[in-house]
Amino acid sequence: MSKEEEKEIFKWINNQGIMWKFKFYGFFKNLKFFEPYILIIFLGWNISLFQIGILIAIQEVFTFIFEVPSGMFADTRGKKTELRICFIFYSISFIFYFLGPAYEMLILGAVCFGLGEAFRSGTHKAMEMQWMDKEDLMQYKS
Repeated sequence: MSKEEEKEIFKWINNQGIMWKFKFYGFFKNLKFFEPYILIIFLGWNISLFQIGILIAIQEVFTFIFEVPSGMFADTRGKKTELRICFIFYSISFIFYFLGPAYEMLILGAVCFGLGEAFRSGTHKAMEMQWMDKEDLMQYKS
């Protein structure tokens, strides 16, 4: 394939309506602008840095444990359904966070946020790959 043909194919891919969604989501998915504010709120509630570290550890443990099961869920029930569940978990986590300052509520928030992260991670790339496979573009993936 010549460079000119390759340029035309990439131009066609970039002009597809779904590509802006992939790019938009890919850029914003890991930007967590809320984290500094939550940290300030927690500190204002007299939650120690050690306790905040425990909350982050709980979140990461739940993300790790549910990473594979959430991927299996996406494969059987669909990636859009998985993203919907992800955002439900995120929403519930913020409800728990702002029901604080009870530490138990913050723990439940960390659990739900970890589950949301598990359901979110990998879904974006899987949806891109599914689209590329459907459009017979897998030879152009990098």
